[in-house]
Amino acid sequence: MTKFYFVRHAETEINKEKRFNGALVNSDITKQGSLDTIKLAENMRGINFDAVYYSPILRALETAEIIIDKQSSMPKIEIREELKEINLGKWDGTIISSNKNHPEFYNYFNRPDQFK
Repeated sequence: MTKFYFVRHAETEINKEKRFNGALVNSDITKQGSLDTIKLAENMRGINFDAVYYSPILRALETAEIIIDKQSSMPKIEIREELKEINLGKWDGTIISSNKNHPEFYNYFNRPDQFK
């Protein structure tokens, strides 16, 4: 049986500042994000991955590298554009709460399939 493990990127400086972190923002993971990912990687140590897929965004690469480094065997590694976060346009990098009155704010958090 095939199993999939989905891991979101670690905390970034932009996340910490409560800003939108979409496809146009390339923020490094924080020291805490790195430590959290090391803990996750240690908990996943017994899992032998056949492949690791991640988006071309720096925060995803940094997170994936930490997890891969703790693996006993080297999985196939592939960057996938389809995994890239959505382009938030003018919202990228802005403080999340500053957009709360925008008509699409509700959709972003509650109906992402309808977010435009």
